Amino acid sequence: MTLADILNRRPARSIDDVVSMMSDIASTLPDDDGLKWFNHLYMQVTLGVRAVVGDGKAFRDPAFLAKLDVVFVLWSLRGTPPLYAAFLDSLDRLTGFAGRGLIVRV
Repeated sequence: MTLADILNRRPARSIDDVVSMMSDIASTLPDDDGLKWFNHLYMQVTLGVRAVVGDGKAFRDPAFLAKLDVVFVLWSLRGTPPLYAAFLDSLDRLTGFAGRGLIVRV
């Protein structure tokens, strides 16, 4: 399975859907890919959100928070804006910073 396969399958509509997607990304990408580690970090956030959304006590509008989490995950994994990608490329050329690993390559 490739990253493109994961991102292009059925749309994620729930936290469980994005956790499944993020788990697949974690097992697909190599350890030297920056997206793998962003994915790992944000999956921990998403798991935390999932844990408290169901109790109805942590947030005034748990349904909104759950939707926000799904939308943010999908937005962050669909690719970086061209200006940001150009910035990372320029930074890499000027400083040797390995920012390319932060760009989603689909």
